[in-house]
Amino acid sequence: MVMLLRRRGIESGHPITSGTHSPPSVASAGPANDTPQMNVPSGVMAGDLIIGVVGREWDAVVTPGPATLTIDGFTYGGVAYLYDEGWTSATFLFYKYATGVDSGIYQVHPDDGTGGHILATAAARITGGPTSGNPFVDGFQQASALSGATATIPSFTPGGDNSLILVAGWADDGPYTTYPGSPWVNNVNSNLSSGNLLIASLRQSSAAATGNLSYASSDDSMLIAATIRP
Repeated sequence: MVMLLRRRGIESGHPITSGTHSPPSVASAGPANDTPQMNVPSGVMAGDLIIGVVGREWDAVVTPGPATLTIDGFTYGGVAYLYDEGWTSATFLFYKYATGVDSGIYQVHPDDGTGGHILATAAARITGGPTSGNPFVDGFQQASALSGATATIPSFTPGGDNSLILVAGWADDGPYTTYPGSPWVNNVNSNLSSGNLLIASLRQSSAAATGNLSYASSDDSMLIAATIRP
């Protein structure tokens, strides 16, 4: 097979802000799904921050972004993606603030006109953090790796105290076999028919280097890390 194109990409976040209270936390996470429907986490109340994660693959070279996938009621955050032999794989981050007691599902709208054929979704409810505006600060960190390789996000330090660091990952045909241990928490780590979807979190009262964050999978893997402000 001829390698057509191999490239990594990411869209950036927003400037650093700081806060003065306890770090936000992941209060609940809905089970992952492999349809264009995202399960609502339990206990969602008005004002809660909801983070949506979507893994997506296309059998074409596309540039993933806000035009290639949407979720009803959510705002696009960023994407990490990988090109491999004419295919495109991506992990998306979205956010919304709940306007009521959400339940059931959030509807995902992929752009099927570009040859997309694999989809995985999950959502997490964040409490103790922002209640309006863009929750992401410091810009996004990313890593990707081809089949059987380890994707490593280089160590980084949040720009302020009392932050919640999230890592979202999607391995398009296989489970994550290694990942950081405690104090990291795997809020979602589900092996679906469409691959493995991961949401991991770390609360930091005082900003400190994360150390290198390595995730191994049997297939292509895309990781995106985000810092959520207090």
